[in-house]
Amino acid sequence: MPADEFENSYMRMFKNESQLFSDSEFNILNDLFFDVDSYCSNLDLKDNDDIDEEELLARAKNALVALTT
Repeated sequence: MPADEFENSYMRMFKNESQLFSDSEFNILNDLFFDVDSYCSNLDLKDNDDIDEEELLARAKNALVALTT
């Protein structure tokens, strides 16, 4: 899935989620939310606090590992 599509899907799903998560799960998902929010695909708009597609993928993989261990 392209990063832009992941960004839109994750933001929408996270904001509309009604399931209760454990504190640990919520913290992982919330951190990923902020990572997704920091993603910027437009190099002209990207600043030092933004992350690129490669970094977003790495952080999403880390979140998945944290959720499954």
